Amino acid sequence: MGFNMIRKHVKIEPARWYYHADRLGMLVWQDMPSGDMGNRWEVRPGVIREGMYKNRTAESEAIFKAEWKEIINEFRFFPSIITWVPFNEAWGSLRQPRLLK
Repeated sequence: MGFNMIRKHVKIEPARWYYHADRLGMLVWQDMPSGDMGNRWEVRPGVIREGMYKNRTAESEAIFKAEWKEIINEFRFFPSIITWVPFNEAWGSLRQPRLLK
């Protein structure tokens, strides 16, 4: 098809998929699936500046961090993954500076 990069938009694939991406020389931007959105879904969080940050509980934030760490640990050995994207267009994002702690 002529492209050499795929953004795995809010979806994790089986290891076999990444193996084939490696084999084919495909570059992958891997997103973290959005989570903990509750019943409110803002379709343009970065545009209208509302709903950009989810007021997560400490438990929700801990779950997010644990799942993101597990995903990275599981798939970090695939050289095709060149970028890890923790938030999909700010949907369900934490306050990012706290994520670095």
